[in-house]
Amino acid sequence: MKIPKRLLILQRLTEHLECLVPANGYEHNLSGRVSRGRVVIGDEHVRTSTDPIISILESPRPDLASYTGEWGEMRKDNWTLLLQGLVRDDPLNPTDPAYRLVAEVELHLSRLVAARTETGKPLYPNEHLLGGVITSLEIAAPVVRPPEKGVSNTAFFYLPLRVGIAGNIGQPYADL
Repeated sequence: MKIPKRLLILQRLTEHLECLVPANGYEHNLSGRVSRGRVVIGDEHVRTSTDPIISILESPRPDLASYTGEWGEMRKDNWTLLLQGLVRDDPLNPTDPAYRLVAEVELHLSRLVAARTETGKPLYPNEHLLGGVITSLEIAAPVVRPPEKGVSNTAFFYLPLRVGIAGNIGQPYADL
């Protein structure tokens, strides 16, 4: 089956984030709680469960473009993704749960690029660069917000990621 490279990246990122579970040493449980491309997440998803929910979104504005043409079939892109996390509020300090979740998400994402200092080899080879489908991963500072009318009825965060992708424009599908 053919699968576009970018969709494969999103699927693998989803799988990776869904491994953020208590059995792996985390406070939160994202198993079955990560979706792709959902801008609007209803209150029922957060209010009916103590578990948070994450949506992987493509940035509305692309990074600086890298063009290719007649003499250059290869292109190296930086693809900006946004992780949006929604949590159940703490009544006194609504954003505290969002700070705890985003810290664990950052820690879990760091596994994708973690390397042994003495050798430079991946610390988690099976997870490294999503199994080799990306060329790099950069994680920006998160933005944590309290509930906002018209945005979210619960506290939430955005975590920007920049994913490196290299490939031939004549081969938009992943080699599986």
